[in-house]
Amino acid sequence: MVNHFKGKYHSKDWLPRTEHAANIINTITNIEHVYDFGCGDALLAPLLHNQYYYGYDANKLHDYISICDFTVEFPRIEYGDKINRICVCLGFFEYFYSKEVEQLLKNISNNFDYLMYSYVNYKKSSMQNSWPRALLCSELVEEINKYYSKNILQCAVLKNTTNIYLASK
Repeated sequence: MVNHFKGKYHSKDWLPRTEHAANIINTITNIEHVYDFGCGDALLAPLLHNQYYYGYDANKLHDYISICDFTVEFPRIEYGDKINRICVCLGFFEYFYSKEVEQLLKNISNNFDYLMYSYVNYKKSSMQNSWPRALLCSELVEEINKYYSKNILQCAVLKNTTNIYLASK
């Protein structure tokens, strides 16, 4: 697969994470609609096989990305039923305060039966420079478990720093 977005916005470390996420999504047979929150360059879009893609980010880097300030509004989810759509949040939750994460998860859970997310697995002290508002990974998982009964997949992608999780109801 040719990476048409190479070098525009993303870190070189994001592509392996995104490829791994796409491989997982492509194996879930009932997923028809992929909503990518905090999509950046939309690296996930060309890696999907037969799903419709909807990218949301604070920056509009491509015509097919919708601008959304998640601290102010939650996007209108129009396509597909809860059972056949997934919300993807790769490197997304690190940018929000805990109260914002709680509200986001409530809205996500009301609209999606599946949630795929990644989160940097650092100690709080080492996260202060990059993500001063971020929760610890264990705190995020605890919040997600309030809305999703199963964290059905966890795998380290980048040398013990980033995990990908797939949660379902």
